[in-house]
Order: sequence, then C-alpha cells, then structure tokens
Amino acid sequence: MRVLLLGPVELCAEGGAVVPIGSAKRRAVLAGLALEFNRTVPVGRLMRLAWEGTPPPRARQALQGHVAALRKLLGGGLELQTRDNGYRLTGAADQVDLYRFEELAGRAAHTDDPRIKAGLLRDALALWRGCPLTDLPAGERRETAARSLQEQHLGVLESWAEVELALGRGGETIPSLDQSVRADGLRESLVRVLMLCLRQDGRQAEALELYHRTRERLLLELGVEPGSGLREAFEQVLRAAPPVPSAQPARAAVPSAPVLSTAPDSAPATPPEPVGPPAAAGAPAGPALPLTPRQLPRAGGGFVGREEDWHWLDRVREADPEEPALAVVVGPAGVGKTALVVRWAHHAAGHYPDGQLFADLRGYDTRSPERPENVLGGFLHALGVPAAEIPADGADRSALFAELTRTRRLLLVLDNAREAADVRPLLPTGAGCATVVTSRSALAELIAREGGAWRSLDRPGPRDALALLAAAIGPARVAAEPEQAARLVELCDRLPLAVRLAGARLAARPGWRIAHLVQEITEQQAYPDGPEHPGGAGVTAALTLSSRLLPESAARLLSLLGAHPGAEIDLLGGAALLGCPAEEARRTFGRLAGAHLIGEPHPGRYRRDALVAQYCRRQLAERYGPAERAAATARLTDYHLTAVATAVDRLTPYPWLLSRHREHRPLDLPAMATNAAGLAWFREQEPVIRALVEETTARGDHDRAWRLAENCSTAYYTHPDFLGRWRTVAEAGLRAAERAGDSEGVWRLRRVLGLALVKAQEWAAGLAELERAAADAAAAGGGWRRRLPTALTLGEGLLDAGQPGRARPLLQEAARLAEAADRPRTEATASHHLAATLLALGEPGTALEHARRGLALLAGGSKPDLVWMLTIQARALHALGRLEEALVSARRSLDLSDRHGPAAGEADIRRLLARLLAALGRREEAAGHLARAALLLETSRSETALEVRRELGLLIGLGRPR
Repeated sequence: MRVLLLGPVELCAEGGAVVPIGSAKRRAVLAGLALEFNRTVPVGRLMRLAWEGTPPPRARQALQGHVAALRKLLGGGLELQTRDNGYRLTGAADQVDLYRFEELAGRAAHTDDPRIKAGLLRDALALWRGCPLTDLPAGERRETAARSLQEQHLGVLESWAEVELALGRGGETIPSLDQSVRADGLRESLVRVLMLCLRQDGRQAEALELYHRTRERLLLELGVEPGSGLREAFEQVLRAAPPVPSAQPARAAVPSAPVLSTAPDSAPATPPEPVGPPAAAGAPAGPALPLTPRQLPRAGGGFVGREEDWHWLDRVREADPEEPALAVVVGPAGVGKTALVVRWAHHAAGHYPDGQLFADLRGYDTRSPERPENVLGGFLHALGVPAAEIPADGADRSALFAELTRTRRLLLVLDNAREAADVRPLLPTGAGCATVVTSRSALAELIAREGGAWRSLDRPGPRDALALLAAAIGPARVAAEPEQAARLVELCDRLPLAVRLAGARLAARPGWRIAHLVQEITEQQAYPDGPEHPGGAGVTAALTLSSRLLPESAARLLSLLGAHPGAEIDLLGGAALLGCPAEEARRTFGRLAGAHLIGEPHPGRYRRDALVAQYCRRQLAERYGPAERAAATARLTDYHLTAVATAVDRLTPYPWLLSRHREHRPLDLPAMATNAAGLAWFREQEPVIRALVEETTARGDHDRAWRLAENCSTAYYTHPDFLGRWRTVAEAGLRAAERAGDSEGVWRLRRVLGLALVKAQEWAAGLAELERAAADAAAAGGGWRRRLPTALTLGEGLLDAGQPGRARPLLQEAARLAEAADRPRTEATASHHLAATLLALGEPGTALEHARRGLALLAGGSKPDLVWMLTIQARALHALGRLEEALVSARRSLDLSDRHGPAAGEADIRRLLARLLAALGRREEAAGHLARAALLLETSRSETALEVRRELGLLIGLGRPR
C-alpha cells in the first residue's frame, strides 16, 4: 500500500487500485501524517491543516474520528500510531511517493555517471501526477506545503535538464521545461536552462525571443534586470556557437505534470552553470553587465538664454583631460542654477558613458542637510555595489567611491550644497569624470582645496527674461505691449520662477492685457500679505497672486504641502494630507501643475521648486493654527505607518509588532504585490519617512514617532547601505518613547537600536541595548509576544558578535516559542540563525536539520530569506562532505542573491561554489566563479577580498607555495 502526495492525495492498494479515503478533511489528515512520515505530528498541527485557521470547538473529537477511519483503510506495512502529543504514520520510505522521489534524487546527486544520473532523475520526475496536494482544502498551510514540494520538483527538473544538456540531449527536455516556464515565467533559472536547450536544439531565435520576453516581464512586474545566470545564457546564445550534436538517440521526454501556479514572490530555483567549453584556467568568467545610472531629473521646458554660462560649462568640461573636472555654479535663490545645470548635464551626458549621478544636498532646506555618507550609499548602490558590500563608515564609503570612479567616466550634479565639507567626500577621482555643484554660498573653500572653476550666476538679462515670458504667452503678446512686458519682467526681478508664474497666469487668460497683470503685481508689492519670500519681492508677489487664483482645494493642498518634508511628493502622500481619495488628489495636483507651482517628472510623483516649498511652509503657518497643522502631519504619518507596515508585512519575522494608522485610516495605499515592490517603495520614500520620524519626535507626537521608527526596522535591515540612517531613525524613535514614558515603546526601540548597532559592528553597544531590551520586555510580562523577538534578536546579535555558545540557548528558545505560537516565518528565521550557530559550533548534521526545517517553513515566502536558508544549507552539506547536494543548494541561491544583495552577497556564494567545484575536481569552473567573486570585490580592502584573491591564485597555479 502506498500514499501518493505528488498530485491529488490518494491511497493505493498493492495492485495499484485506488482506495477511497473519504472527505477532504480526512485526506488532509492523511497528507499531514505522510508529509512527516515516520515522525510524530502534533495534534494541533493536524487540526490546523484540516481546519484552515482556527479549528472549531469539537475539532479534536472530529480528528480522532478521522484517525480511526484511516486505521481501517491502512495496511500492507503502513501503521498509524498514537503518541502522547500526536500521531505517527510509519512504514517503509518507498511507501510514500514523496520520499521515493527524494530517494531517487538523492541517489542521482551521489552518482558520477551522467547517464545513470539522468535515468534516476527521469524516474523521479515520472512520479509526479499533477499539482501536489491539489485536492486538499484551500488555505495557507496547504499552499505552503505545496510550494515546498513544487520547489523540489523544479530543482530536480532543472538538474535533469542540465545533465541531458551535458549529454547533448537538451532538446528532449524542452517540452517539460517549456510547460514549467509558462507556469512561472519569472523563474530565471528555468528560463536560463530552457534557453540553452533551445540553443542546443538549433532553435536560437526562440531562445533569444524567450530572453527578451522574460526581461520585459522582469522589468514590468518586478522592476529588475535579469540576473547574472540569465545574462550569461543570453551571451552564449548570441555567440551563435554551433549546437552540440546529439550523442544518443532521442527518447521521449518525461511527460510534464501540471505545475502549481505560484505567487510572484515564490522562490526561483538555481541557475545552473553555463553549458559549453570551460574557460581557460585563470580566465575570468566575465564581469556582470555594468550598471549605468541615469539619475538626472527631467529637464523642464521653457529654458531660454544662458548661452555664455552654457559655453563656460563646456569649457570647464574640456579644460584638462588629465584631471577630473569641477564646476561650481553659485547665485541667489530662484536665479535658475538648477535649471541651467540639469539641462546642460542632459546635453553633455553622451560624454560620460558610465552614467550620470544626481543628489539634492538640501543645503538650504528647513530640514537638516543630506549627510554625505547617505548620498554616497545611494551612489554606490547605483554603481552596482551590492548593498551588503557598502561600508557603514562614511570615510570608507568615500574611499570606495573614489576607487570605483578612478577608471570611469561619470558626470555628477550636486545640487543645493551649503558647505565645502558636504561636497568633498562626494567628488570622483577619475580623469574622465566631471562634477557640477550648485549653491547659494560662494564655496570658496571648495575651490581653494580642490581647484576647479567658479561662476556666479546673475539674474537673466532683460532680453532673456523677455524671451522666457514670450515662451510662456507667445511672442505676439509681448510684441503688442513691449513696454508693459519689460515692466512685468522687472517686477518679477527677472527671476525665472517668478517670470514663469506670471506667464502662466497670462497664458490662462488670453483676454488679459499684460498691463492688467503689471497693475496687480504692483499693488501686491505695495501691500504685501506677509514677510518677503527669500526669493525676493518678485517671487513673493508672483506666488501670492498665483495661489489666490487657485480653487479652494488646490490652495488648501498648496498650503498643506508645507507639512510634507520631501523634495518629491507622491500622489498618495498628498491624498493623505488632504484626507481624500487618490483620484481627487490627482485632480488637485493637476491644478497646481497647471499653475506652474509644481511639476510632475514621473506619473504620480510631484516636484516643487525650493522657493515654492518655502512658500508652502509659510502659507501653512499663516492659514492654519497649531491643531490643523498637527492634524495634517498626523494624517501624513498615519499613511506612512500603514504603508511601511504593508511593505514589510511579508518580510518581518515579527508581524505582530507592526503598527498601522493610529487615527486616520489611509483611503489608498501603494500597490505592493511583491516583496521587491515594497522594498523599492521604501527606498524611494526613505528620506521622507526619516524626516517624519525626526519631525514627529520634535513636535511631541511621540507615539507615532516610535511606531514609525520600529516599522522601518525590517526595511532598513534589508538595505545595509542605509545603516547610518537606520541608527538615526532608531535613536529618534527611542528618544520619543522615553519622552513619552512608554515602557512598551522603550523596549521595542532598544531592540531595534541594538540590532542596528550590531549590524554596524558596534558589538558592545549593540549587545548592551539588546540585553536591556530583553530585560525590559521580561519585566513587562506578556508572554511570547515580547520574549520571542527579544530572544531571537539577542541570539542573532551574539552570533554576529562571535559568541555562538551564548547565542544557542536563546535561539533554541526562540524556535520553540515560534513553533508553539504557530509563527512559521519567525520559526524559519530562528532556524536559520540556529543552523549558522551550530555550524560555528562544529555540528553540521544538526545545522542541516534546522536549515531544511527553515526551508520548508519558508516555501513561497521572502526571497532574501530563502537566499540565507539555501546558503546555510549548502554550507552544512559542504561540512558533511555531501558536495553534489551542496552544489545544488548553492546554485539555487546564486540567482536570488544577484537581485537581492541585501540578503547575501553574490561574491560570497560564488566563493562557496568555487570551493565545492574545486573539491569535486572541476577546477576550471571553480576558477571562473572565484574570478567573478574577485571582480565583484576588486575595490574592497576587506580580508574576504584578499582571501578570494589568494584562493584564486592558488587555484590557477599563480600563487603556489614554494
């Protein structure tokens, strides 16, 4: 008698006849027992599988009835036993198709003969009859188990295709691969091996079409480029090498089982190694396709004049080909510095093929200026440095940036600098680079210390100012009233912003004469409503008159934008300020854009001039009292509280700690269907969120401040290049909790701050905060909801600090608490850290058990977490000498690490792959991976980078001991 799980759940008698099982819940109980064959399954776990969610009051009695009914059906060596805390199904391993499948796959992994390996893998795949567990009651636990099984199926399918490919029989696997790719077209490793099989089968055009179709989907749905494995396959197909002739007669491919459709965040399998002749010994595997950042903001329309300033920038760029160019453009607010420099940068971009970088340094914002180390983190990320490789220290970031730019041709625009100290760490070193800085200050120290050229930008001349007005209202109207037109631009102080605003008013009123507006502005300047704007009387008058003509909703939004701390405002943030639906906010933003008060460089994202931002803050203070201003900021903060919680809900091990809106429920939230989308949204919004934490703390809204700071911790954890920002936010959140006297907030923010410090390698300070958090949580009571996060985080901190012996009992306790609380994601995190701890303590067998437990718990979950788990599984298998299995696991992590560097660096996994391949005698492949790792770490001064270079030298015979 056999139990079948790899399709509909069935019970088969000796002759193959299907034995009727009964209800779906009874099949679920049988499946739960068979999934953990020969192990005791707790009663609670069986009930949760059969009754998805909360079991009914009489579930235990019903379970006993199902067990009794199954005992009557079982026989032929299968026995259902009762244990103290559950039930156990026992028998021979091959009586459950899943374990027969795993046994065949395991034998294949330990077989050196490729033909025998191919046969074993083919037999394993033949056991699949469709979607696993397909007829069980729908629910999260069924989906999790099914995804875990499907992951194993796809791993074996890819391994079989790799072996057949090496035997010259890749064409046989195309139908099976094609069906799986159709089910999950975002699984890069499947696409990769299918492309290579198509190439070997002489179907190069189909392979190229498949690549382009997959790349388009990755960009559209996930916002990422293909990973390294898929790019390498594309390059192989492009080389159009002749297909390898078949070595054996063709055989029918394994019939493909229907594939379980998975969510976008389900784990892709490993990209196998490239097929084809190995690289020559010592030859690098070829660099990953370089990233070419294009960060320049959109150049606005209506730009006129500035020919001399334009030519001056050209001359600076061309002055000395042996030195990096530096141009400093200074001038008063609103004079057009940014408009000139950005437009010129777009014009000059072709001279800088390695990319263009842009940063607003916020030197004159009411918020604190952007810190150079934060800007460097963004630049390094844009240049392709994996987040895990970005140093925490600002000086180290600057040194790495200098090294990276030494041989590149980059253009940098640093806008709104206040002091030389804000600029100097950001300057590139390569002779082919150029930097343009804008400032209201003279920045004499920068020129004195760094050299470069300096130019003061004055207001446009009368001719250029009139041309700007004519661009807005048409030359005919200017020609009809030349004197009034000249008077108008002088009233605007010939400042481009004020002239554009005046022109917008006239363009919207074709029946007005220019003289009408001249009179209105004259009266406004004679009787101003308040203090003069920093941009001058012309800007003040133009902004005031423009705002007066807005509909009430748009005027209200303009004022409320004074509560928004960002340079850019997203549509939904504006909707939260207004307290209205997104579509209504979109129409209101449109009215501001129509009045030229804001721009929309990207759909749903709005940008305002710095002078307009200052005007918004002034209007907010004048139009609304303290209560209304506080309510607006509260709505904005509640929106971000809920949005951040949504972004990290599927990533955090502690979802019960997430806070959502405190008072104002957002009417709309960003679309974040995948983890990648949520993290991309956070990266984009991080400056706004950080500023909100600091501002709400300063304003006294302590509850929102500490909760927003805590919500961000998981997102910061996945962005190691944000370590400095994480600490700033955690410290602000802790201050808020302490000022409020909120003991709950204090222990939670101590935990967050301690983890941030540990990740920055400030071990003593970080562990001290984590230990205080654990003590505070224990004193507060509350059971597992407090004890679990503090034990798990302190255990992780101790492991990171090199104290695995102290970490072990804490992580074991965390795993027990998580299992008892039915928190599979949290238990998986504990399993990962416990596996790493046991490896450090020299217990690889136990480590492997925890790694596999974690993988089963994580099926269909977070991709970064899967990278961690696959990597630790590979290390455990390596330590046990099970090299082929370790190789499969490491390869599965490679594709994910390429696109999710915060989880595990690609260089680290390639180094592991190289060791495994070298141990298997495949030295040329190992050298290729080590060469790629060395290339990824070429600018790093870390001990790891030095070790990789030494290992590569020894492997290729260049560094043998004498």
